Amino acid sequence: MRSRYLFASFGLFAVAYGVWLIIGPQGLSHIRSTGDEFEFLKHINQSRAPTLIGLGVISWLFRNLETSTATPNVLLALIVVNVLMSISIAMSQYTLAASPAGWPLASIHAAWGLGFAYQRFRPQSGSNHA
Repeated sequence: MRSRYLFASFGLFAVAYGVWLIIGPQGLSHIRSTGDEFEFLKHINQSRAPTLIGLGVISWLFRNLETSTATPNVLLALIVVNVLMSISIAMSQYTLAASPAGWPLASIHAAWGLGFAYQRFRPQSGSNHA
């Protein structure tokens, strides 16, 4: 798979999901709260949103710039973010924030992390690797 498809798919998903986290915090309404932990979790999700939107825009803009000298660094950033998101979402499945969408989201982020890692660390065409 070419990195342009990874950049484009992650860009669209990240912006859409980030916007949903800002305007649709009711996605956390399944949490049964007895105190301030619901508000805390809501703020965590809302603070994750600008990061997703920003990375989504960067990813979308880089979809046609595979030969840019900055591409390896952008790929590395997207690897780190997606792996951390996957771990964070997976860990939240063992808390009050558990959600039916949690495991699929963790899997999606892990898959993007692996895809970006493959694109970042694959042998370049024309290089001699035995």
